[in-house]
Amino acid sequence: MELLIHIGMDTVKLKGEGFKAFVKQGDEIKIGQKLIEFDIDLLKSKGYCLDVPIAITNMMNYTEVVCTKETNINIGENLLSIK
Repeated sequence: MELLIHIGMDTVKLKGEGFKAFVKQGDEIKIGQKLIEFDIDLLKSKGYCLDVPIAITNMMNYTEVVCTKETNINIGENLLSIK
């Protein structure tokens, strides 16, 4: 599965300020692996919306995608599943 995770709206304008990536595009990741750290206080202080849209960029490879209805996801909990 290929995911695009965008932390906050318009945060690309920060050009990386307040973000530290632990993976790069194309990396294969494992459950529990740290992907990114970000300074939420910096984003709030600059007035950015903190929504985190997640897009499956290769959705055509799957017959079904089921997302959780939970609004807060903890480490180890499922955000979505695919078939």
